This record gives sequence, structure tokens and C-alpha cells, in this order.
Amino acid sequence: MEYVTAYFWHPQSNACSLLLQQAEERRGYQIVLACICEESTSKTDYLIEALRDWLCHEVLTGQKNPQKRLRALAKRIPAIISRAERNKEETPLCGILCIDRYFCIFARECGIQIFNTCFGRAHAEEFLFKKEINIQLGELESGVGILLSSSGLRDKTDKQRTLECLMVQEILDNSGAERHLKEMCTQAQSEGATNIAAVLLLSK
Repeated sequence: MEYVTAYFWHPQSNACSLLLQQAEERRGYQIVLACICEESTSKTDYLIEALRDWLCHEVLTGQKNPQKRLRALAKRIPAIISRAERNKEETPLCGILCIDRYFCIFARECGIQIFNTCFGRAHAEEFLFKKEINIQLGELESGVGILLSSSGLRDKTDKQRTLECLMVQEILDNSGAERHLKEMCTQAQSEGATNIAAVLLLSK
């Protein structure tokens, strides 16, 4: 499984933190780790750094097959988040870890959109997550996209616009994904959206 990825985030007057890391391990498995925190504070900055270190020291060095490794790694995520927050106020966040075709979504107080173009039909679905950290494991087919986004973007972009902007066959590489994601985000900005952060993953 290969991934096309893109992100949109401007630091000026943006209250969100964003992480997107993509790598290929020595056995050829594609790995993607992404996370968006709604508020950029010292604790969210620490969480972003903690997730980046976790990727380098644990995720990329695993020896198990992708599915078993992902299940084991998913159990570590709540502890990493809790340690970063240090029992302070909880921040809405959404993230994903992909190893080959297997994925783990971790989220709290946010929504994540999943869409696909399989069988020539466009379909999008939004998953809303409650206050506690939620962990969802799954397996991706080719042609599936996952959009992580801040509430600033979600409030201005409905499912239909997401389909029109992102579910296009022309997205073949990272530069194409960046172009289409930027188009959607800048349109939302023109309509008054603020604090926009978004990560797009497309499975190939």
C-alpha cells in the first residue's frame, strides 16, 4: 500500500498544531503518522514532539507484521497523550497512524471524514468522536481517502464540497493532493473560516 499525502496549515494567527510524517521502512512498508490539535499550547507542542519521537524510536523499529504491530502500538497512544497533557485541560485532537494497509485513528472531540471512489461511485462519511480518546482500527482498500481537519474547516466545508474538491481521479501524487486541498481550504478562508488545519491521505 502506498499513500499520497498533503497538509494545509499557515502559522499566522493559527491556533492549531499539526504533524505529518511519512516514511518507508526497510521492508518496504509505507508508514504515515498525522495529528491535528485544535489549540497550539506548550502541551500540544509537547504532544507533537512526543508523537514524532514515538515514530522514530518505536513505530519505525518494529519487527512484527503490520497488523500485529499496529494493534500493539495503538495501546500506547492514550498514555502518550495523557503524559503530554500532564493532567491539564484536554484539547480536541484527531490523528492517524498507517502501516501498510492497516490504520489506527485516535481522536477526541472532533470529526474525521473518510471517502472513496471504489466502483466508480463517490461516497463520504463523517465520524464524530466524543470527549475521551477514541481508538479505531481498520484496513484500507485502494482509492480511499481520509481527511483530518480542524473545526475551523469543518464548520465551512460540508460533505458535498469535500467530494467536489478532493474526490477526483487527477490526484495522483503529493503535489496534486496539495493543490486540491489548498483549493478547498482557501475557499473556506474566503468565507471567513479561521484556524484551519488539514491533513489528507489517499491510499493507492
